[in-house]
Amino acid sequence: MEMVLMDDKGDKIQASVRKALLPRFENKIKEGSSYNFKSFCVVANTGAFRTTKHQFKLNLQNGTIITYVGTGMITLSPYSFVYFIDILGNIDMDYLIDVIGILSSVGRKRVYKRNRVATKFKVIELESNG
Repeated sequence: MEMVLMDDKGDKIQASVRKALLPRFENKIKEGSSYNFKSFCVVANTGAFRTTKHQFKLNLQNGTIITYVGTGMITLSPYSFVYFIDILGNIDMDYLIDVIGILSSVGRKRVYKRNRVATKFKVIELESNG
């Protein structure tokens, strides 16, 4: 499981949980709430399809302790919307981006290969003029 954590200044970092640890964490973290994290691993944020441009990411481990702090502490929007025209002119395939549009079609399943790693995906079409 991948997620994006954001602090009160709007800085974001990617956090990962291995599949085997999902039952331990999936009900402990709720979107829009604030937490303290203790005892996790910090690693380089590399590869394709990164969720943030932060140079590091967090890996939660079996010994990671998550403490609920409260809600309403983060007032900034977690989104960084990009205009379609900017996407068409300068696509960086390494990072995910936030867009708003109306889903107008879904293509067939495809496979994208990069550095000998295959990723399955579907191409979607968004309507931006309405």
